[in-house]
Order: sequence, then C-alpha cells, then structure tokens
Amino acid sequence: MKLDHTLKELGFTSSPSEHVMYERGQGRSRLLLGVYVNDLIVTGADAEEITRFKKEMLERFRMSDLGFMEAPTTEHLAAVKHLLRYFVGMRSYGCRYSKDSDQELIGFSDSDMAGDMDDRKSTIGVLFSLGGSPITWQSQKQKTVALSSCEAEYIPATSTACQGTWLRRLLEDMIGKQSDTTTIYIDNKSAIQLCKNPVFHDRSKHNEVRYHFIRECVESKKICVKHIRTEEQLADILIKPLGRTHFQELRARIGMVDVK
Repeated sequence: MKLDHTLKELGFTSSPSEHVMYERGQGRSRLLLGVYVNDLIVTGADAEEITRFKKEMLERFRMSDLGFMEAPTTEHLAAVKHLLRYFVGMRSYGCRYSKDSDQELIGFSDSDMAGDMDDRKSTIGVLFSLGGSPITWQSQKQKTVALSSCEAEYIPATSTACQGTWLRRLLEDMIGKQSDTTTIYIDNKSAIQLCKNPVFHDRSKHNEVRYHFIRECVESKKICVKHIRTEEQLADILIKPLGRTHFQELRARIGMVDVK
C-alpha cells in the first residue's frame, strides 16, 4: 500500500487490467513499471527519465539498483530459449489425482552444491506427494553459502521437515489421521546421519539453530529420513537442468501426465 501510494504521488497510474503495472508520462518520456513483491522493473525510451525516477525512489526508500536486463548477453538469450522450450513442451501436462490412491504423505529433499556461479549459493528442491502426485513443491536459492555437500543437503532437509509438519496437520483436518511418521527421502547419507546424530558437532556447529529442527522431528518420530539413489530423487528436477531422458523419467514419476 505504501509503494502504491508513493508511485501515485510521483505521477504514476496503475493499469486497470494488471494492478502491479504502472505508467507515467507520454511519448518518449513514458515510463513503464512492473512490481513483483518488493522488486521493481522500469523501462522507457528516455534514459534520463529512468535515472530521474530512480533518484526519486532512492529519496524515499532504501533501495539497490541491480541493473536486472539493460545489457543482456548470449548467456541470457540461451536461458530464455531454454525456458521457452520448457513451456512449449509442458503446455499440455498437469497433475492428475485419484480418490482411490494411497493418501500417504511423502517428501523429497535435494540440493545442488554451490550451483550459483556468482555467489556460490546452492539451490534447494522440496517436493511432497500425496497419492503418487505432487501437492506442493519449492525451488529456491539458499540464503547462506554451504561449506560442504552434507551441509547443502542438511539445510533443505530442515525446510522439508517444517513443511511436512504443517502438511500433516492440514491433512489431518481435511481427510483424517495421517500415518504416525512422514518419510522424507534424501540422497546424501552424511546429511541423513547429521539429522540423526548430534555427535557430528564439528560439521554443524556453525549452522544456525533453526536448521537443527529436523533432529527434534526425527527423535520424536514425526519425521523419518531415508536414503534414496540420486537417479530416483524426484526433487532433482527442481534444482538443475536435466537431460531430456532423465527429465522425462522424473516428470512421469512425480505424477505429471498429458491431460489433453
């Protein structure tokens, strides 16, 4: 609301068709502004007008000018083409659920190691399935740099445990009691041992306290962590690009089908 009020004070009007799109001015001095949560993308034909707008915003908010698309490279073009190929290939695919299927909640947790080449942070992948089809999933860059593949896998395991605990409560309210323990599959044996064994102090003493929540869940038997081969890790599809064959295999295994 504060951002909307400020932009209108600066002469912007919001689009009647899309409330996160704003515009100001006419002709060459016209600016178009897109808002996503707390990120802004501004474009226009007049570079001086864009600079003036940025100055106006910096006077009112603490902001960082990240640059986001003014000097794209061939790497950016390749990434866009990759996304477009994905969208075209997935247009007719969706999730199909059956009322006769098993209602057991199963989680998958995975992470790449230092996958971001700029800041060396890892990407986490979390997927929960019910009745053999996905009901919630997450692909997000970690907030901290992991010092080992074990730590990179341990951090998302805790996030998966938190989400699994919430889903258990929600499903109990909706469809009745769940099994006593929710299983989470991880493809890193060291991370599994760290979830079960607090003796590994040297490997985890620098981790934030909140990342050890999964140990409590394991001890209380709310969560059971099990090993799974990397080739069978369904969350792998959420953290990195895969070859065509492996991608199609995981797509089928997570329960996505052609719904045309």
